Amino acid sequence: MKSTCIKVLKVRVKDRHAPLLRSMATEVNQVWNYCNDLSDRMIRERGRWMSGFDFSAYTVGASKQFEHIGSSTIQETAEHYASKRYSAKRRKLRWRKSFGDKRSLGWVPFKARAAHWKHGQVFFAGSHFKVWDSFGLANTGSGQVVSLRMLAVDGIFASVSRLIARVPRGKTAAIWSIDAARSTWEMSVARS
Repeated sequence: MKSTCIKVLKVRVKDRHAPLLRSMATEVNQVWNYCNDLSDRMIRERGRWMSGFDFSAYTVGASKQFEHIGSSTIQETAEHYASKRYSAKRRKLRWRKSFGDKRSLGWVPFKARAAHWKHGQVFFAGSHFKVWDSFGLANTGSGQVVSLRMLAVDGIFASVSRLIARVPRGKTAAIWSIDAARSTWEMSVARS
């Protein structure tokens, strides 16, 4: 019986897509701030903590107001906000700022059905985002794209999750290590 595990790879998106991704991240910040305000009002006025599912009734049709993001991004942002607020055990989280010196780093989450990995590119919201394929994902098949995120120094990355076969424990041992500089996981196989 073969066992598998999920490995998340960070693939660098080419810099020419930065303006579009910044505008997407600005719209994600607006959704986050709306959820923050709505959640705080709901707790103050009704004494009720909202879950990620509760936000969907208040965000129906909001994708018509946004130019770059769709309903899957809005739903995923609301669910992520609810889980972060629940784990922090606070009524309100920090506002996400899109401009200025202390702006939040860009982040565009989405449901699995919204983005696809095709021909060495990320296809999301009607656009193809070309990447530097350092892992050779175009040759080995498809992966599931999880999110797009901007880092302060390095640039823009797409997180791609892949199923990989796990090494049997009897004869070999898999050793996972993290590279702190790149925030990636590496696997080495040690024979026993």
